[in-house]
Amino acid sequence: MMNSMVINCPKCGYEQNETDECIQCSVIISKYLEIQKRSESGEVERTSSDNNPYSKNALTQGKIRTFLSKIRVRDCAIVIVILFFGAFYWLFYTAFSTGEVTTGKHVDSVDWLPASATDINFYRRDGFGWIRNYDCLIPKEDFLHLAEKRNWPMQEYEEYYFYEKWHPNGGGKSVHYNKKTWRLTVHSNHR
Repeated sequence: MMNSMVINCPKCGYEQNETDECIQCSVIISKYLEIQKRSESGEVERTSSDNNPYSKNALTQGKIRTFLSKIRVRDCAIVIVILFFGAFYWLFYTAFSTGEVTTGKHVDSVDWLPASATDINFYRRDGFGWIRNYDCLIPKEDFLHLAEKRNWPMQEYEEYYFYEKWHPNGGGKSVHYNKKTWRLTVHSNHR
């Protein structure tokens, strides 16, 4: 039976069976002793710090590399967040502002109102997020016929008729008709 020799690691002092790598600090003992020998003879200063894993410069460069790798991850995360919000803004902007806008003031007629409607004003934006706003003058009988045709179950109050239906997403319709002035206002949107 062969007895192995017990040695102490030259770097950390850990006592262990003879081996070339310390089981405590993982230093390669032969390289460490070689570097110590060169350091005593003055050769270390001529050796590049990149080749000497124990020099102050190499340790500092290792810390710098770790720091730079963290910056790269952080910078990538920042760029990704900026791109995400930029894409979201672009989508929101194009979705809600690229539809064709049509307006009219005091026009004679529009396709869905009866011929008796006059003084028609409207704002209409098409596309995703469309909006329709109309107001006009219309006789009461014609308005009630339009409400029935459009399936607007109007609530009658002393001076006006009113209907609204809103969806959970905020889209929907509101209809208001003033009995005294014959003014009809219709607002609808997709949202």
